[in-house]
Amino acid sequence: MKIYNKFLAVLFAIALVGCSNKDIAPDSDIDIPLDPNQRYIQFDADVSTRGALIEGNLLLDDFSVLGYQYPGTWESEAVLAAPNVFDKTPEKVYYRNDGTFDYLDETGEKLKIWTRNRYSFFGYYPSEHANIKLFDDGTVKQGTPYITYTLPDDNDPTNLIDVMTASYIDTSVASSASVSMQFRHRLSAIDVGARNYYEYDHDNDKTTAAKLVTIEITKLIVNLTNVVNTSAKIYLDHTIPSVYPENQAKASKVYAMVNINTPWAVTSFDVKPNTKEDRAIRLVTTQTGENASSIILIPQTEFLHGALELVYKKKYQDDNGNWIYLHEGTNTEDTEFEPTDLGINFSKQLIEGRRYYIELTFTSDAVSVNIVAADEWDDKDDIHHEFE
Repeated sequence: MKIYNKFLAVLFAIALVGCSNKDIAPDSDIDIPLDPNQRYIQFDADVSTRGALIEGNLLLDDFSVLGYQYPGTWESEAVLAAPNVFDKTPEKVYYRNDGTFDYLDETGEKLKIWTRNRYSFFGYYPSEHANIKLFDDGTVKQGTPYITYTLPDDNDPTNLIDVMTASYIDTSVASSASVSMQFRHRLSAIDVGARNYYEYDHDNDKTTAAKLVTIEITKLIVNLTNVVNTSAKIYLDHTIPSVYPENQAKASKVYAMVNINTPWAVTSFDVKPNTKEDRAIRLVTTQTGENASSIILIPQTEFLHGALELVYKKKYQDDNGNWIYLHEGTNTEDTEFEPTDLGINFSKQLIEGRRYYIELTFTSDAVSVNIVAADEWDDKDDIHHEFE
């Protein structure tokens, strides 16, 4: 199964004031019967929450944009170009509760009207974050725009963000009624999950069916010992490779995925039994249980290494529906299992826009760890927008 889309989030449209995403059909241009000089630059966009992987095709959040206008081409202008379309740099585009987007704030800023120049637009998401700086320090500079992103120092995976950028270069009011931008994931995602093939011969009778055992994880911590790239210069034009500062010190990162003493992690996680008909991985989720609890890192040029800390219980339901816990040896009170030597050894680099899985497999004989690299970010279709 395809696990990743082509990262396409088309997020720009030129429309009349008040046009909402309900008025725009996917993959269609908007015919605005006005003189070109009276066409407004306006936005409309879609894709979901900050602090988690952005999957699907709706952006229901704010984002930032830089606009450039010039008489020639971006290639000839880029070296000395400075943002000059909007009143602020970056311009924040707000998501409104009625489903529309605009860049009008409490100062009463007016919508911008197209001139007859050429334009290039560059966007990034999330619009504001303590670890994202426009250019190097938030000060506007000439040249091709970029952001600097630094991994948070803490070990809370929910503070890691899915950085996306977009660009649309050398457009004009005469060439198209809409500005189509493709937002792309610029970091790498690691999910942690498990498959459970544990069976228990509860009556020591091979002629009867074994009980399917549920694995109840009570502690799962990911220790990564050699995270090298902790900061990156990310160009908003994805065709320009990101730049990683030289001589970054290797960092150890410890991310608690399941832990009763950690406020952001789930306190326990049940790995339901897999069957011949159901071989799906069970991904560790956030506290709400809605999304995978992903570790989103800057792409890495070294192979990641580390180890898992794991504590789990084994339980099955008897004929009356009661949960029975298996124990270690003859001690019926010893129901926790804590395996060792659960090493994490990536055999591939972390590549921009790719998704990876640290996969635990439970059987009646052992617990093993495997690293799986997905080809793409998720399994949804291409994400197209007219700046919803």
